[in-house]
Amino acid sequence: MPKVSIIMPTRNRGGLLSLSLPSALRQTYEDLEVLVSDNFSQDNTQAVISSIRSPKVRSVRTPAALPMPDSWEFALQHARGDYVTFLTDDSYLFPNAIELAIRELKRSGLRVVVWSQCTYFAAEWIEPNRRNFLYIPKTPLQSRLLSSDESLKDLFDLHIQAPVPKLLNSLCSRDLTERMSQLQGRVFFPPCPDFSFAAGVLQHIKEYVFLDRPLFINGLFPGKLWGLQRFHRGNVARVFCPELCGGFIVVRAIST
Repeated sequence: MPKVSIIMPTRNRGGLLSLSLPSALRQTYEDLEVLVSDNFSQDNTQAVISSIRSPKVRSVRTPAALPMPDSWEFALQHARGDYVTFLTDDSYLFPNAIELAIRELKRSGLRVVVWSQCTYFAAEWIEPNRRNFLYIPKTPLQSRLLSSDESLKDLFDLHIQAPVPKLLNSLCSRDLTERMSQLQGRVFFPPCPDFSFAAGVLQHIKEYVFLDRPLFINGLFPGKLWGLQRFHRGNVARVFCPELCGGFIVVRAIST
């Protein structure tokens, strides 16, 4: 079994997957698998997966199109690694990300490590001065231990920029996710599976490592729900809201 599983849930974004998937395979850490979980895509996603010739890549496919939290749950259930992380199809993982994360876990003896990120604003971004722009934060490139109690308070105080383990920015031991599943019934909850994961993890550990160093690029593209959808109720929002909440979420459209 591999030491690490990089889990990549995807749905109808084969073009983006063709860019993000190779970044998972360029890791300097060798003992890993890349698990691509296709959420019943109807585009060229399967062709993109098939074009990657690597023994490290495995793929699974949902029997039907699932809401995001259920898709993530399905993907996590198929992971084999002792440690897991998620990489979305619109993100890019730095080549040394897993190696540095494993090093921090070994050094600290803890089960969760969180890292910083860069942000790429796509050429179609709504703000002209940010289009095709890569934001690289200035960080100390150092690690420190964070208290789960304090981070949980930050989370519930809606400090959304707090460095909490959302699995999109962290490496977490799989035995911890299995314990969460047993106690909670599942790991990811709607409507925000990344933040619900953070709340669940922080209840089960006393502290974790924060590696204040950007190790992945978060891409903001037109199809990203929490990107352009905050400004314009596009197709992704129209699909996402009924799936999760029976259509009761109102997304305000702002004309530009």
